[in-house]
Amino acid sequence: MDGQYVANPTFSQLKESLLDLVVASTKGALVMVEGGAREVSEELILGALTFGHEVNQQVIALEEEVVAAEGKPKAVFVPAEMEEGVLEAVDKFVGEQGWEFLARPKDEREEALTERRQELLERLGDTYAQEQVLAAFADALKSQVRQKILQEGLRPDDRPPGEIRPISCEVGLLPRTHGSGLFTRGQTQVLTIATLGSRREEQRLDGLDPEESKRFLHHYNFPPFSVGEVPLHHSSCLGGVVQQRQHVYGQRLWQLSCPYGRWRAY
Repeated sequence: MDGQYVANPTFSQLKESLLDLVVASTKGALVMVEGGAREVSEELILGALTFGHEVNQQVIALEEEVVAAEGKPKAVFVPAEMEEGVLEAVDKFVGEQGWEFLARPKDEREEALTERRQELLERLGDTYAQEQVLAAFADALKSQVRQKILQEGLRPDDRPPGEIRPISCEVGLLPRTHGSGLFTRGQTQVLTIATLGSRREEQRLDGLDPEESKRFLHHYNFPPFSVGEVPLHHSSCLGGVVQQRQHVYGQRLWQLSCPYGRWRAY
């Protein structure tokens, strides 16, 4: 506001500001950033991040005072110890497989990994505990993939870091809806259907935000089976409870549909 950063601004100040930024951080680093802005400079954004991090230190200091006065000792995590020799045996197995079985499309790669896990258990399952063999296999794969990306610039599907998956967009797929579109990126697909309604059908809001109603309603369905997951339990929504991923994606779409100054009213 007027060339100054303001922590925890009022709603009226947000309407006049150039930048609306939420910063979450620890004592030593930024953890999450979310924001909206009119066109501003990179220097202004960087200054806002620094300002938000400094303000967070005051909150963290207060939290530490409360913990010192009333906090309870943290539970000590003791990681399970690997049997002697299991890491070396699994690393040798992974090294024998080479990079080729990972450098393939996702569905083929998952099938190859399933076969390698079974082969690994047949080779080492009688010598070491199955849980430790599979845990060591996951660690070895993670290390191999990380090393390949950092040292050679190749991801598991053999794409360099700067290359994105093929993207396509189609509209008007469903003839009897008010609007429809299909977004495809690699193996990810999103089908969006639009339905128009009258102002009497808008959602009434009862919260701390000055917005009293919302005209844009976005129902986001992400069935767990679409990514090979099993839902915790069932509800009226296909596939179980609404997860954080669904809420956040829906919120992003709402923000994109709003002019600046109303993007956080979701």
